[in-house]
Amino acid sequence: MPAAPLRSALTVAGLALLSMLAAPAARAQMVDPVVGILGHTAKIEISIVEKDGGAPVRGGHVRLIFIDTKGQREVARINAPDGKAQFDSVPPGDYRVRVLVDGYEPVMSSRIRVRRAAVSTVEVKIDTRKGATKDPGAAAGTPASLASSPTRTATRSTRTR
Repeated sequence: MPAAPLRSALTVAGLALLSMLAAPAARAQMVDPVVGILGHTAKIEISIVEKDGGAPVRGGHVRLIFIDTKGQREVARINAPDGKAQFDSVPPGDYRVRVLVDGYEPVMSSRIRVRRAAVSTVEVKIDTRKGATKDPGAAAGTPASLASSPTRTATRSTRTR
């Protein structure tokens, strides 16, 4: 490989790595260069709250799951230390959000339809796990069970210009 294309490839890879390291912990980029350049992506904003009372729940793990004719597959995951998470540069389509927090029941959202150049806002309400004590100030570890239970989520989409 000639020096100029190799140097260019290394520069692109280095910039991609730096952008990932500079992103906040509760924000994830789904990189699709063609879709991103054309501005055909969207954003999903998630807030995690207690089912009873609506208090924010900190320390969650959020997984974004893409749904298509082939089934469901996880496409991104991030932590939500303050009870809020955001997925940027999301290609249009149907998604679900799975939320895992120590001391709470795992939750899978209803279907979220993501439209081009829109912001989808999702509020996930979770219940305390039976027999568990909740400590919302503690850092969450990965729960042993990944089983999910259906929940009602509020989803709102708005177009951005």
